[in-house]
Amino acid sequence: SGGANVGLIIAYSKPSESDTNAFYKSQVEPFYQRPVGFDHRAASGMQAQRYLADHGVTEKQLAGLVSKRWASASAGRRVPIDAVPDEREVLASPSVARPLTQLMMSRPTDGAVAILIASEDIARRTAKTPVWITGMGMSGDRHSFATRKAGALEACEAAAKSAFKRAGWTKPAADVAETSASSAVTELMVLESIGLAKAGKGLDLLDDGKVAVNRSGGALPADPIMATGLIRLAEASRQLVYPGEYGLKSPATAIAHGAGGVGMQTHCVFTLEV
Repeated sequence: SGGANVGLIIAYSKPSESDTNAFYKSQVEPFYQRPVGFDHRAASGMQAQRYLADHGVTEKQLAGLVSKRWASASAGRRVPIDAVPDEREVLASPSVARPLTQLMMSRPTDGAVAILIASEDIARRTAKTPVWITGMGMSGDRHSFATRKAGALEACEAAAKSAFKRAGWTKPAADVAETSASSAVTELMVLESIGLAKAGKGLDLLDDGKVAVNRSGGALPADPIMATGLIRLAEASRQLVYPGEYGLKSPATAIAHGAGGVGMQTHCVFTLEV
């Protein structure tokens, strides 16, 4: 009863038919930055240079992260991958913006996703394991990259804090996290901005096993751009409902993150619970 009780959210993108760098260039500050050739790749490189200098992370460690994400995406069989690159191949791929190589940037892919949302009464009647959206936060940083706080993703931190407050979380104690990132470095910055790791310690999440991060592979091996964030929400939900598919036991909470813009200007964070 009532059309407002059920909603269908659809997102799709086909970057194979366009120049994604031209898309990002159109978003760059037009008077001072665009004329000198500043673009999303340059912004990503500057973020990476600052992060590596501040925290002592190496390019080899970034390559290991990339290889792990591609392996997870390949295992999930929802992303077309002919071969999983190892660390050497990641480091040897063409330079994009030093220190980032092509494989350290997210790979534009064609993709689509649809999510069905419903009111509580319908969800309880129709879903064996309903996934509840308990919090949401959105925030956008300054348009001009030069005026943002260097070495930080302040908008991501603000979006996360808003989501956690609405969910009644005193800390980001999630079992599952699905994050969007335009590069290997910004994936680490997102994890740290959300509060899942301390500054410069995002790589520790690869080994400690406390939080299942990007078991789908995340955005590095597959970035449909217009659909990436919603895919993270779908993947996080699926991991809560079908944990066995991802090698998980009984996760109860998840964080889903989406981002957009040059140098990840805008951010959206959801908290999920079962």
